[in-house]
Order: sequence, then C-alpha cells, then structure tokens
Amino acid sequence: PIPSPAPGDQRAAASVSAWRTFLIANEWNELQTHRKVNPALQLLATLLLLEVVGLKNLASRDLNVNLHPGSSTYLAPWSPVLRFGIATSVWLAVGIVQVVISVGLYERFVEDKIQQFTDLCSLSNVSVFILMHRCYGFYIHGRSVHGHADVSMDTMHSYLQKEEENLCPLRGLEANSNIQTFEVLLTDRTRAFYDRINLPLVEAPGGRRVRSSLHDQRLRSYHALNRFLASFLEHRYKDMDYVVKDKFLLERILDVEFQEPGDVSVLYNDESALFGRVLFYNHELTLLVFEALVFCAVDLGAQDFVLATVVAFVVQKVNGVGAASCLCLSQTWTGPTPESAGTHRRREFVQPLQIQAGKRLWKDSVPCSWRLSCGVARILCSQETFVQTDCGRGLLNPAGFL
Repeated sequence: PIPSPAPGDQRAAASVSAWRTFLIANEWNELQTHRKVNPALQLLATLLLLEVVGLKNLASRDLNVNLHPGSSTYLAPWSPVLRFGIATSVWLAVGIVQVVISVGLYERFVEDKIQQFTDLCSLSNVSVFILMHRCYGFYIHGRSVHGHADVSMDTMHSYLQKEEENLCPLRGLEANSNIQTFEVLLTDRTRAFYDRINLPLVEAPGGRRVRSSLHDQRLRSYHALNRFLASFLEHRYKDMDYVVKDKFLLERILDVEFQEPGDVSVLYNDESALFGRVLFYNHELTLLVFEALVFCAVDLGAQDFVLATVVAFVVQKVNGVGAASCLCLSQTWTGPTPESAGTHRRREFVQPLQIQAGKRLWKDSVPCSWRLSCGVARILCSQETFVQTDCGRGLLNPAGFL
C-alpha cells in the first residue's frame, strides 16, 4: 500500500521552489539534440571541400584528377556513381574527424555535457528515471548527499568544499559508491503496478480548461506515483524490490542481458552514462548517414552542392525541433509532504506545458497548458524530484522521472 500524506504536510510543501525542476527539465530538453558533430560546421566543411578545394571534379567520367581545370579544358560529363561516392566519402570523413575531436579532446579537456547533466542533477537534488521500453530504461541518481538544494550560494560552496575534502558521503545510490547512473530492468509486477497508478493520468483529458474534479484526480495520482517511486528506490516494497550489480564482461561486449529480472528488478551499474541512447548524442552514425543520403539525393537530382547544402540544413533544423518536441514543463501546484526515512520529502504537482527543442524555458508568453501531438508529459517534483514523460513512436521514446 502507498502511505497517505499527513494533513499538515501541505503547509511545509508550500515553501518548495519549483525552479530546480524547471532547470533540470530545461537542461534535459536542450540535451535532447546535443550531438558530437556540429551540424553547421559539417555542412560548411563539406561544401568547402567539394566546391572550393574542387573535389567534385574527381567525379568526371574521364578520370580527370585536376581539381581546378582551366576554362579551356575539356570537362567530361559527371558520373552519378562517382559523384555520389565522393560526396558521401567527404561527408563521412568530415563527420568522423569531428567525432574524434569531440570525444577525444573537447569532452576530455573542455566540457562533457552528459556528465555535467548528472552533476547538475546531484546539485539540484533531482533524480531522473528514463524508460526506453516497457521494462527497460535508465536511472540517474541525483539525491543530494547534503539533504537540501534550496540554499544560499555560501552554503552551496561549503557543500562542494566538503565533497572535495571527503567530509561527506559519496553521491552514489549505494553506500561507499560514486556511481550515479544505472541501466534498469523492471519486473512485470513493478511495471504493472506503475501502469495501474499511471492509468488516471493517461485517461484524463488535456486542454486549457480542466474541471476541478479532474485536477483533484490528477493530484492524487501524481502524489501516489511519486510516493511509489521514492519508496521503490528505498527498498520499501519487498515484493517489488531491486538489486544493484555489475554486468558480466560478455554482456557489456554484446550489449545484452542474459538473465531475466525474475522476482526483483535489476539496476546495472553504468559508468558510461548510457542514458545518452535516448538522445541524439548516441545516434550520431544514424544521423550522419541520414543527412548524407539527403545531401546526396538532392545533389543527384539538381547537380548542385550548394542547393544540397541548403536543403540538408533545413532538414537538420526540422529534425532537431521534431525530436525533442516531446519534452514538456509545467505550472506548479504544491502538494503534501509525507514523512519518509526520518526526513521530510516535499512534493509538488506540475501540469503539462510544451517547450520547443533547443529553446530556453524562460518565456513570458508560455501558456498554462499545451496539447502535445506526440504524447503526454507530466512532472512531479520533491526534495528528491521525479519527472515523467510519455512519448509516442519516434527515434526517441523516453519516459522519465526527475
């Protein structure tokens, strides 16, 4: 059973700031289209090599290797096969160079946005639960080891100083562990219980105007779902428990799980931040091949690399906007504050709002509620905050709890 909130907890939750939730959800939205390759640089470098350097002249039928033929030089017709091969080779070569520089140098010595997001979750006291499939997903453990995140700058600096001097526990989910990211395999029982709690949220109609009775129903469902997730992570359900372990070497190499979850769910330690699989970040090869095919298809039809570059740029922008249009943020209601594990957990309920991919949240004209074409998103936040997003079919199909 899910514990009921205490009557006086609503007053305590009223002082909880919702900006931590907005911050994490906004950063997650921007992270949706983060890539190892700079799309604009990819197009510019490819066009430069083909047109300015003159690599396109290698596609003539007479095997001419002159990159800059004179005006009086005979130019044989283009070979469609050679033109396609040269354009594809240049595109992929530029992309591979960018990936090597990004992963090998930029992320190692400048910034790694994937790891920064995990650190931001820990500083904000926000945890993220992402479901790619029905019973498979990822978990980012962001519970602050200091217990609170709504503090002053001086207090936050002292918290970081304690972590640097090893005067506080590690950030990991388990004791004496610094691992914050996990692969999750849920049991059918856990997923069925989640679906039963989530059912009123799925069935409730969206829109600008919703009856107060539906708001109350949503509130009860949100709080129940929030308490269930928090209790699940604290091992409170003996019949829906989980274990944390490492994958076998062969499982890591083949990227498969040989064992079924059985009676308990499994959280595999993940030091590689594999939750990037639900982002553009881990689909770079697919995106490069897709964009190369678009670029080459336009060029083969128009025999113009400049036009192909313009069309590919437009496709990149449309693809980026459409991929992250599932993420939503919301207006906040204050909910009860159940007591858990000796500490008070504050919870808030948030109603869906849609924001555009790659755009900042802070806009004065954001409406109270937007309808989504790809699914429904809901946010619940607390001292340890969870956000849930249910999306339709597509390249990315995340459902997350922050």
